[in-house]
Amino acid sequence: MTSFMCPFLFLLLIFSSISAINPPGFKVRITNRALNTLRDEAQALIQEQVVGKTFESIDFLNVHLRNLRFTEVTMNRVHLQFVENYGFRLVIEDFRFTMNCDSTVNFYVVQPSGSATLATNGASATMEVGLTRTADGRLEAAMRNCKVSTNQLQIVGTGLPRIAEGALEKLLIYLVCTLINRKGISALNSYLSTAPMVADVFPDLGIKLDYSLTRDIQVTTQSLDMSFKGQAYVQNQPPLMEKGGVEPVFKENNIMAYVGITEFFFNSAARSFYDAGIMSKKFEIKSKIGKAALRIIQFFTEDSIASYLLQNRRQS
Repeated sequence: MTSFMCPFLFLLLIFSSISAINPPGFKVRITNRALNTLRDEAQALIQEQVVGKTFESIDFLNVHLRNLRFTEVTMNRVHLQFVENYGFRLVIEDFRFTMNCDSTVNFYVVQPSGSATLATNGASATMEVGLTRTADGRLEAAMRNCKVSTNQLQIVGTGLPRIAEGALEKLLIYLVCTLINRKGISALNSYLSTAPMVADVFPDLGIKLDYSLTRDIQVTTQSLDMSFKGQAYVQNQPPLMEKGGVEPVFKENNIMAYVGITEFFFNSAARSFYDAGIMSKKFEIKSKIGKAALRIIQFFTEDSIASYLLQNRRQS
């Protein structure tokens, strides 16, 4: 029994040390009071990414659609809410769109081509978009559910044959959900996968800030929490911090957003200032982000290093 417990306690000590070395530097909570603002942004993004844009080809049953172009998209009622342990649910009611396309129908013997216009009125759509943390601490989006329905879908032109009503609705679902996945979710993930997770907060001092995610996104019916590393450093790679910090705990949802800053951030900031050798050199802080960060550090800690830099900047 003793021979088993010793290795187990040793591993437990190692993993406990690892979790203490990498606490979050700051944490952000977005509450349901901010959902109307996020809804408006999502609605504007859909309009911007869809209307007037030409999309790549899509194959549906035996029909090959190309040069897809939405000429009109109108959304009359849009609702956004949190989905617990996942992300967001976007509900669009009473919307209509008009889309032009070229098509080729594969009848095996013949393949007639032409152009057509698809128009729908009084449609509704429900989409669930989730947020996850990747292995390297980035944010990633996914859509697990997409439903579209309409009472009226018209096809005008010679490019598409008259299909049964059930097939028309399937075509609508396929078009809307496929295009949102390709143009919306895929485009967002492409940006997130290349966006740097390290910012030059004090480029004059060579100080960087690692703001990668430290844990999975936490979502309830009332709020969404994101924890960031928030470690400042001057080396090529962030050093291990000896002293950790306690993750902020938000107990309210009364305002649109909350920001919690931990001791870990301030410790790493003070250490990076020391490593930059600010006491032996004269610096001028030009970065707006750097000036704002110095004021925050000075306000919360009365840190002598921050005071020195701010005073030195005023004298420059």
